[in-house]
Amino acid sequence: MKAIKKINAFSAAKIVGILGLIGTLLLYIVLKLVGDAQAALLGLTDILLLVLLQGVTWFVGTFVIALLYNLLAKYIGGIKLDIADHEK
Repeated sequence: MKAIKKINAFSAAKIVGILGLIGTLLLYIVLKLVGDAQAALLGLTDILLLVLLQGVTWFVGTFVIALLYNLLAKYIGGIKLDIADHEK
């Protein structure tokens, strides 16, 4: 059994921040398509600020969580993974 010893906080935060940007944009598009009244009131600047704010929030949150994981994993051990070779 192997364990995740450490997570590169910046690397994880970049990926999750970008996913947050994409997810927020997709959510806005879906709300716009189904005719949500509040989504219809948002202008382009509002949409860009909302998407950017969500991306930054996800980035910072993931960065902090990864740092906390690294701190805890040092003392109590990391997440254990049972990894098997792919059989043909």
